[in-house]
Amino acid sequence: METNIKRKRRYLDLNKLLGRRLAQIRHESGVKQEEVADAMDIKRPLVSKIENGHRALDAMEIPDYAAAIHVEPDVIFSEIDKIVIEYDSRTGRSAQS
Repeated sequence: METNIKRKRRYLDLNKLLGRRLAQIRHESGVKQEEVADAMDIKRPLVSKIENGHRALDAMEIPDYAAAIHVEPDVIFSEIDKIVIEYDSRTGRSAQS
């Protein structure tokens, strides 16, 4: 069974990995943080926090973020899946934990 500290560390690590990937997809799409902020009706520093892993992207925000960077939400959801699988395989965590 996973302890609260391990669970929190995993959550923070996954947020950081996802944030980096979101920033990379945004860069590849040629969209600026300010444009994402405007499209999502949030402030630009919040986009930065999401992309740096300091703030989680809520599941309800994923379609808005995806639209802002001109990709389908499935792209982001598949990245989340890939990141979790890769992270868990590196840390030896099983899918049942």
